[in-house]
Amino acid sequence: MEIFSHEMIAWGVRALKEKMILTQECLSILKTPWSEVYAFKTNDGLYYLKQTPKDLFLEVCVMEKLALTFPDAVPVLIATNPSLNCFITKDAGISLRKYLHETADFECLNKGLHHFLHLQRAIETSVEDYLSLGVPDWRLAQLPELFAKLLNDKALLTNEGITPLEIQQLKGLTSKLQAQCDALASLEIAETLVQADFHSNNIVIELETKKLCYLDLGEVIIAHPFFSMINFLLQAVKHFKLKKEDEPYQNLIQICEQYWPDFKKVLPKVDAIFPIYSALGCYRLMKSIDIDDYYEFYGNRHKLGDNLREYLDAR
Repeated sequence: MEIFSHEMIAWGVRALKEKMILTQECLSILKTPWSEVYAFKTNDGLYYLKQTPKDLFLEVCVMEKLALTFPDAVPVLIATNPSLNCFITKDAGISLRKYLHETADFECLNKGLHHFLHLQRAIETSVEDYLSLGVPDWRLAQLPELFAKLLNDKALLTNEGITPLEIQQLKGLTSKLQAQCDALASLEIAETLVQADFHSNNIVIELETKKLCYLDLGEVIIAHPFFSMINFLLQAVKHFKLKKEDEPYQNLIQICEQYWPDFKKVLPKVDAIFPIYSALGCYRLMKSIDIDDYYEFYGNRHKLGDNLREYLDAR
């Protein structure tokens, strides 16, 4: 891995030099089983080099596509290297979560949600363009089949602590999931681009202009838009200690209602299948990286198994 990292960094230095940008220092700022990120200090400010697994290098195509219509929604892409699954972007600011912990400026959190929902609504009519790029199809019609495929991966489920009896019980719930998806689909809420891990730490804010950009777009899918919002709300509660009756939380709900007036009425139907969506998200990530690295990173926590049991317990 160290040799690979050195090769990436050497490429990054060359790519920036070709743009007449001279690097002064390179710092490792993030290393997970699914990405490595390096910061280049240069004569033109900060630039970031990110490497992803091959299956998540989709991020580059998504960024390029979004930049055509929503140039302010993504960081400026400087260079890409498909053979190394890495790319360079210009600095777009600091984590919105970090900024909010320092300032409690929840208006920026509102803005981050508002802009993303606007983006989702605008993409409703062009989802086929994103599917053609390789963005996974997790629309409601596909979820039961994706769930069945997951349940057939017995080796992984065993690693997650799911017993043979629980696997059979979960398989017995496929018709229930189908009915839930059909009922939700009948409401005719257009499915669109969803950031599978949408939260304040995957948004960055430029301090002077307050411009916001969205990160980690390699995990996007085409799915029901409320999945993004459920995750966003859950993470806001967790990281900012919000209660549902608090004004900042209610403001987020009101923003969702601006885009979908029946948001609160429909939300419980989406929430009921959210554990399956979360389990599929874990599964996708686990299949794209070294599984031993995954368990080591999470301290052998069984996130996928916990999500499946949550759905099982809700019978």
